[in-house]
Amino acid sequence: YNDAWAPIPADKHPWALGRPAHEVWADIWPTVGPQFTQVIETGQGFAAYDQFLPMERGGQPRETWWTYAFTPLTDEQDRTLGILNQGHETTLKVLQDRARVDEVQRMRELFAQAPGAVALLAGPTHVFTMVNDAYSALAGNVRLLGLTVAEAMPEVVRQGFVDLLDGVFRTGLPYRGISTPVFLRGAKGELVEHSLDFVYQPILDAAGRTTDILVQISDQTGRDHALRQLRDADRRKDVFIATLAHELRNPLAPIRNGLQILKQANFSDARFERTRQMMERQLGHLVHLVDDLLDVSRITSGKVQLQYRRVPLADAVARAVESTHAAFEQKAQRLGVDVGDEALAVDGDPERLTQVFANLLSNAAKFTGEGGNVELSLFQ
Repeated sequence: YNDAWAPIPADKHPWALGRPAHEVWADIWPTVGPQFTQVIETGQGFAAYDQFLPMERGGQPRETWWTYAFTPLTDEQDRTLGILNQGHETTLKVLQDRARVDEVQRMRELFAQAPGAVALLAGPTHVFTMVNDAYSALAGNVRLLGLTVAEAMPEVVRQGFVDLLDGVFRTGLPYRGISTPVFLRGAKGELVEHSLDFVYQPILDAAGRTTDILVQISDQTGRDHALRQLRDADRRKDVFIATLAHELRNPLAPIRNGLQILKQANFSDARFERTRQMMERQLGHLVHLVDDLLDVSRITSGKVQLQYRRVPLADAVARAVESTHAAFEQKAQRLGVDVGDEALAVDGDPERLTQVFANLLSNAAKFTGEGGNVELSLFQ
């Protein structure tokens, strides 16, 4: 063998010179021995590419890989007299290729196990080359691999997302979307609105050119829906408390006036009984309002439990006039009430109907000038 071949036997050189191949290559003879025999018996050459050979080096078996050829050397009668061996070690290349394969497999595992939806898009047309289960589920479990985004998910084209991908690929700059409304195909093909946080991250080569785009998506639909519900509940709470605070003021004035009358009136006076009844009604109304204010579940839901019954509207108006009478007296205003048909009635909560009429009258007194006239009429 020549000097270029000498590193192959390594520490067996120069001991290997002049010795039989099965002695020199005892460690790999189970593999190469039959190959030598095949060439000798058939007279046909043999080639191996990236062949695994567990060779001993430094007294220890090592993983080595080789590309080599056995060429028969024949005489005039085509009898094989010897074999020419040419080859080189490919261990480094094989191990590097294996590392790349392992790296790709590891990336696929990372994709598959990623907590969010992840996809890799190749080239300027954005072809799906890798997707995880979360992304497939988000896309409606349609076919993705090997298709462009426009082909696999046509519903996102008219929503402008392919244009965004084009911009990222062209500029090499990432794009981030927060709580972005997106309509995607559902399991039955229907369009379903989602709220998505997403990133389009360009992947650049050594020259700084975009080759791929990594897409990472987090579906925040549930979170954003809960936030909207929370904001709505908070808004309803504010409106409810503001309304309740306004209504709490209405019963206080007649109670205060009633107390003034009680100080001045003879207890045998009929006014005493009427005033006492009025105060009792207003106190009952005030108790209902306080109960509403303390009931947290009603406040957060924006609902108040109604006690339905048949309510004569004339009665509800009378209680409302009674509770707001002081406001009109204070500004020397005249309040005219025409209840029309006394039998006019509706199904409702008497306390709430009284609140409605009392609020109307209170606002009328508030926004009517001194000495003005306010008219309230009921008709069907």
